[in-house]
Amino acid sequence: MIIVDSTSLVIKPSLLIYVLDTAGNKISIAYKNYQPVGTKNTGRDIYFNFENAAGHLYSSNGVIDEEQTAILFTEEFFTTHTMVKVTRTDKKGLPEQVKKKIETDKVRKIKTVREYGQHISNGILAKKRFSFS
Repeated sequence: MIIVDSTSLVIKPSLLIYVLDTAGNKISIAYKNYQPVGTKNTGRDIYFNFENAAGHLYSSNGVIDEEQTAILFTEEFFTTHTMVKVTRTDKKGLPEQVKKKIETDKVRKIKTVREYGQHISNGILAKKRFSFS
């Protein structure tokens, strides 16, 4: 596996010492070793197959949700980049005015609204999926 940064420079796996999880938490990690492919490997890069897939292994003192994406970073990344704080909101559904506008434009009623993206405080990154009746 070749790991590259945004400038396409090869990064040694041992230099990746932080994980940034989907909640924006910076968690320290330590490189353990490289795991060769196992005989029961399914070829899928999902956590159900991690015991059999080839790849670099890390340990952590923090809790990393196995069902969420975690991105690995070098120390240098955090000293040369400014992180933007992303926060989730607990808002469910749509404001009534927005709901009525969508229903009017589509000429049908909204049956459900499912949230599937993260929200930032000013609402720029708000993703919703609709199903109509």
